[in-house]
Amino acid sequence: MNRNLFHSNSELHNLNTRFYHNMHLPSTNLTSVQKGVLYSGSKIYNHLPSNIKALAKDTKLFKSTLKSYPIEHSFYSLDEFYQSTS
Repeated sequence: MNRNLFHSNSELHNLNTRFYHNMHLPSTNLTSVQKGVLYSGSKIYNHLPSNIKALAKDTKLFKSTLKSYPIEHSFYSLDEFYQSTS
């Protein structure tokens, strides 16, 4: 049994889609769930550039790259981040 809270789309199905390596977002309309760590963390990860997501297996390099990314791009809100990466 996989006890990991965050699941990628590749763990849920074997279809090779363009969002295959993104985190799976649970289906919900509840605002309290959408503001939670599981949903919002997965959504933020899914909007990261693919070159940063490719570093996810190397935790140290992923963290350092992830920390410098918002500083280099000066996002003032999550909405601005989502709009710039779409």
